[in-house]
Amino acid sequence: MCGQDQISISRRWTVVSSGTSRAIAVVIPTRKGLDRGGFTLAETLIAITIATVSGMAMLTSLGTAVRTASRATDASMTQGLAAQLMDEVASVRFPDLINPPVAGPRRTFDDIDDFANYTSTPPVDGNGNTIGTEGTSSWGFYLPRPSTMRPDRSFLDTLTQEVQVERVVPVGTTNWTVVTTFSDYRRVTVRIKSTDDNQQVSTLAELTRIFTHVPAVP
Repeated sequence: MCGQDQISISRRWTVVSSGTSRAIAVVIPTRKGLDRGGFTLAETLIAITIATVSGMAMLTSLGTAVRTASRATDASMTQGLAAQLMDEVASVRFPDLINPPVAGPRRTFDDIDDFANYTSTPPVDGNGNTIGTEGTSSWGFYLPRPSTMRPDRSFLDTLTQEVQVERVVPVGTTNWTVVTTFSDYRRVTVRIKSTDDNQQVSTLAELTRIFTHVPAVP
């Protein structure tokens, strides 16, 4: 080659040209010329990693929200079952010395002491119908509850109703002590318990109420 070569670089191509004795043109694609506007492998992997981490965080938050809502629903249901049974206890009369305990179905209970140590799995109503399956009576006919209106049995079948009745006497103004002799006071505790797949029992709802008998004044 004679003379001095001159090198010029365009935006996409590098052009090398010779001097006056002879012309040699070599076109070399630059790095920018090889860029077709896509993503590199590293950029793609980073984007996938970010999307995966974000998706996992979203799924974790969604799962937590679902579990929280489920526990709130279960708590509301079991509190209602406990309140329903406590109202049933409150609807009968206070026991006396001459009334023997009734050992029959719950619909035959006629005083508070008849509920002592009562338990049922799954929960039932006063007529012995499993909660969620009871129907209605109309014009002398019993109409069962439609299957589409029955709750999921997988949860209700794990529940147990439990009633504890204690004879108590007041101690001071706020405390009570259990006695075995006759008393004009009863402390009734209703519990709704659940048994999981590992046979672990937990109390989901508990209500306690003090009942008393005020003799009539002649």
